[in-house]
Amino acid sequence: MGPLNAYDFMTSSWPLLKDSHFMAASEAILAALDGRGSPDLARERFEMALASAELAVDG
Repeated sequence: MGPLNAYDFMTSSWPLLKDSHFMAASEAILAALDGRGSPDLARERFEMALASAELAVDG
């Protein structure tokens, strides 16, 4: 799953409750998409947000 797929998932399928891990992942993903940040950091933050929300994503 790339940054765009992760962002799509976060904006369309995430539970209503969004915590600090969600916000950090969202910011890191947007930074990766516009070239200001690392895709690896975005993935790390996305995985932390998934764990915090007790979610799993295939791919």
